[in-house]
Amino acid sequence: MASARPARSRSGALCWQLLLTLSILTFACDACKKVILHVPSQLDAEKFVGRVNLKECFQSANLIHSSDPDFQILEDGSIYATNAILLSSEERSFTILLYNTENHEERKLHVLLQHQTKKRHSKE
Repeated sequence: MASARPARSRSGALCWQLLLTLSILTFACDACKKVILHVPSQLDAEKFVGRVNLKECFQSANLIHSSDPDFQILEDGSIYATNAILLSSEERSFTILLYNTENHEERKLHVLLQHQTKKRHSKE
């Protein structure tokens, strides 16, 4: 009976360690989910579009790349339009690729730009 307790406590510690690891992995995955930015229908070249938290998604990224050449991503997560853009539809999306060249780890952060509609006040 005395030998059963240490085995139980070791398995309990292992379970807690596994749960902690899963929680951290889940948090890392949640941090890299889709980001929605509300923007005007027309973006001028070199205009600031928004900012995403890249460090929350992937702390050790040393290479940042946009899947869409119309957008440039800076190290602090700032997104800039590289060309004048007219959002013809109400949405446009692209992916920010985060890469660590030392350990070849990669993460993706999906960005959705939604046309910000102005609310009109009705006259009563």
